[in-house]
Amino acid sequence: MPKVYFTVKQKRIVHSYATVMQIVMQLAMLALFIFSLPNVHKTEQIIIACVASYSIFLYFSSWVQTIVSHPGYVPKIQAPVQNTSSEQTVVIESSPTYCARCEQSRPEKAKHCSFCDQCVVGFDHHCPWVLNCVGQSNRFRFVRYSFSAFILSGFSIVYSAIQYNANNFHLKTNKSQSKTIYVVCTVLDSFGFLFSFNIFTTQFYLILQGLTTLEMIVLQKEKRKPTAKMMRWKRIRETLGKWWWIKLFVPIWK
Repeated sequence: MPKVYFTVKQKRIVHSYATVMQIVMQLAMLALFIFSLPNVHKTEQIIIACVASYSIFLYFSSWVQTIVSHPGYVPKIQAPVQNTSSEQTVVIESSPTYCARCEQSRPEKAKHCSFCDQCVVGFDHHCPWVLNCVGQSNRFRFVRYSFSAFILSGFSIVYSAIQYNANNFHLKTNKSQSKTIYVVCTVLDSFGFLFSFNIFTTQFYLILQGLTTLEMIVLQKEKRKPTAKMMRWKRIRETLGKWWWIKLFVPIWK
């Protein structure tokens, strides 16, 4: 089956849709804080404002860093290596595979992204939510992005549930309308929470197994199990870097 490549217009539509949906969900979270904060005790206001500000900063900074990060594109060479194999695979020193689309050799773990139309080292998947590919060079940033979304949406749900139960509303509407708005915002936040939690835990599991998302899909189709022999915690350190558990909470720390 021939591989499908996206047009510029299709790319813009997908990216625009994902960006708008993401912004709407974050605005729902902000609305919950703004609506109920004035009715909270002053000491609690300071604590909530600090936690909310940190969560929002962590999320948006992680999102922007992932968007502008380089996933590990394989540089195009001026004189492409000619493919002489009927299976479109050539074994070359330090570059054992061949990409028919790019017409050049590439590292072993590199795969071609049909969305970006480029080969990416350690290709995991193309994520429209960050408008970018996820590869070897920016996988940690993507993990931190999903972690920050999970933290922000989780905090928002817990906070809104407490305020809803206490009937702490600060809207120029009646109580019934205020409750409806809270429920709608909480539902949106719940989708964000479940989605980001699934991404974060899946990525963590794949790193423990020494796999990418693409490799996992291939193994599932072929009904095979991973054969990597590296120690699991060593895989995490190799993929996410040293002190990764601290860097998850510090978006300016690359």
